[in-house]
Amino acid sequence: VFLTALLLYTMGRMLFDARTALTATTIFLLSGSIWAQAVGGTEFTLALFLGTLAFWCLTFLLRTVRTQDGQLPQLKGAGFWIPLVIGSLSLALLFLTRYAAWTLLPGFLLVLWVGCGRKGWLPALLALLIFAAPASLWILRNLRASGEPFGLTPTLIHQDVHDTMLRSLDRSADPGEFRRMIQARFIQVIPRALTLGGIPMSAGISFALFLGTYFYRFQRPVPRILRWGALLSLLLLILSAGIFGEALLDLGQLLLPLILLFGCAFFYILLDRLQIGVKIVSLSIVSLFVLLQALPMLFTIMPPRPGSYPPYMAGDIGLVTAPFQRGELMVSDMPWATAWYGGVTSLLLPVTVDEFFHIHDRLHPVHGMYITLLTRDKRHHSDLSRGPLRSWRPIIDLAQLPRGFPLTYGFPIRNSEVILADRNRWLPETQP
Repeated sequence: VFLTALLLYTMGRMLFDARTALTATTIFLLSGSIWAQAVGGTEFTLALFLGTLAFWCLTFLLRTVRTQDGQLPQLKGAGFWIPLVIGSLSLALLFLTRYAAWTLLPGFLLVLWVGCGRKGWLPALLALLIFAAPASLWILRNLRASGEPFGLTPTLIHQDVHDTMLRSLDRSADPGEFRRMIQARFIQVIPRALTLGGIPMSAGISFALFLGTYFYRFQRPVPRILRWGALLSLLLLILSAGIFGEALLDLGQLLLPLILLFGCAFFYILLDRLQIGVKIVSLSIVSLFVLLQALPMLFTIMPPRPGSYPPYMAGDIGLVTAPFQRGELMVSDMPWATAWYGGVTSLLLPVTVDEFFHIHDRLHPVHGMYITLLTRDKRHHSDLSRGPLRSWRPIIDLAQLPRGFPLTYGFPIRNSEVILADRNRWLPETQP
């Protein structure tokens, strides 16, 4: 995060001036959404750094080829080609971090092509080839490992609230139902897209000002060209979110450094137009501008702090999974927890009991099952009685096990979760 902030500040100095760079960096470091991702330990902060580094290199090389009067010298020198290679490699690594980050590549290429003039197609082609090299190697690895170029990622198009496609062995889908699902998904995505993936006031005001810059013409060519690349990437991201789900809108934060810079630059343009003669008044307006965007983080760190739901403790999951060996298979509605905290090979709960039997009899024996509030708290009628998981309801309630069900020993945990196993693995078996 701090390396990204450093790139943000230096890029702001190159594009605008010191006050814009400092204000944008301050808002970035006071953004609650950024720190939530950072302390969560996900790959997002790495992706944010790589995306910012790519646009920093793009800004640097455009300043190299463009003089103050906008003339285009020849495309040569280490100041041009080294940033081009580094920026292209950053986008390639970004793609390997998040597939949906490919949406930044067309914007990067557009700015590179237009910004370098008549011969701009040459560096754009080189950047595309540099990007394609590591991406192609990863795709070949996926083909060797799973037979699919992107693994299970394309199946996320069919994702629903029950994760039916990920839970099922059948990957076929009804075309009519798929079309209706995509239409409904676009309707859900568009309102969130107007808030940069649901980001509240942290960067929300800057995002509105960023959109306002498209009704204003910057005098310097580099900022004028760069913002169109950012807009193209943002539109492609919204389109991808309409196909794969609104969760992709969170990647809009990859463009947050650029959005903050252009938003702060436009804010200072409007502030200068007011011609405020009293310096303390202008400083108060700037402070209020920063404070309003820092409020979400301030409210987050202030008590009372909300808890997570459904609640689960790493220690409890460790106790549940301790009797299972690494080579044994467990199914769960929360397999990421049993695999991470318990070290047990885990599979997402199949959509039907019949598919469970197919996995157990033909693919791999199942030795345990862990059902949490993710399933037991679903709606009784719509989800458990008549929904896709209806065949699991007797087992979830520990009411009746199907004939031949291999997991015959089970008990509730705190009357909220259920553990099933092929035998009593937690207590020594008593002699009859």
